[in-house]
Amino acid sequence: MNEQILVVDDDALICELFKAMLQRAGFRPRSVLSGRQAFQELEKAPVDLLLLDIMMADSDGITVLRQIRENPSYANLPIIILTALSEPVNKVRALELGAKRVLLKPIDLNVLVDEVTKVLHEAQAQANPVTLKPLSDQIDERVVPPSEPA
Repeated sequence: MNEQILVVDDDALICELFKAMLQRAGFRPRSVLSGRQAFQELEKAPVDLLLLDIMMADSDGITVLRQIRENPSYANLPIIILTALSEPVNKVRALELGAKRVLLKPIDLNVLVDEVTKVLHEAQAQANPVTLKPLSDQIDERVVPPSEPA
């Protein structure tokens, strides 16, 4: 693992906690405290996954998510939404805008690492699909007659 993860949350303590756990799991996390800073950070260096809080002081995560999806450079960037809001409308809206997961805070840090790993694996599989031949192409169509008894 060497994937770059960007954590976007206006709570510096949450950012540091998530970064420490992700780093321990082998990822290379960075963090910012606002949606505006997220865009600046994405321009500096690409990331493999974005962890995005919905409720932030300068903007809401849904707006940031929408703006990211409107930019062709980030259209396929895997994004996991983190929220303390349990209303289903937030989850539905985030998924409609292309979030890969919506996770409820507070979250167990091991669950967070597991979900990040799964989403990265899914994104990698999507980017590099395995093409299998149809089974019928793999079967030898020749029929060998049974041997005659001696």
